[in-house]
Amino acid sequence: SDDEYQKLDDEQKPKRGDILLTLDGAVSVGKPVFFNLEGDYAIDSHIGIVRLNDDIDGELITMLLGSELCQSQFRLLESGATSHSINEIDLRNIILPKIDTRRVKDLRDAIQKGLNEKRKFLSNCDKQRKGLYDDFLKDIIKATQ
Repeated sequence: SDDEYQKLDDEQKPKRGDILLTLDGAVSVGKPVFFNLEGDYAIDSHIGIVRLNDDIDGELITMLLGSELCQSQFRLLESGATSHSINEIDLRNIILPKIDTRRVKDLRDAIQKGLNEKRKFLSNCDKQRKGLYDDFLKDIIKATQ
């Protein structure tokens, strides 16, 4: 209910631009997801929220946390006889891959261009599909007259 939601701490309420990170689990420790939704949501104690400053690219950090370099570090943290939950100290000690930040904009532009081309292609396919259905229905109507 809305009353129950209002009682939750901000640490349990993800905001657009946050990174959600699994804190424990046999094989799911350290799995990142960029949270890009509007509205009121809540998470449970197995998920952590990484809230970045506005000048830091959350999508990029999410991709870096999902990289093989970072995922292997998370696997090392959770391996062993006892289950381990990631804490803030663990997260601060994760080494992110070094990237050339100058290339990030070029990469984003290339990704956006590719997505736009895919959207245009899918839109054209949808128009063709609708046209084929329209032609099919017209033929059926003619045949029944």
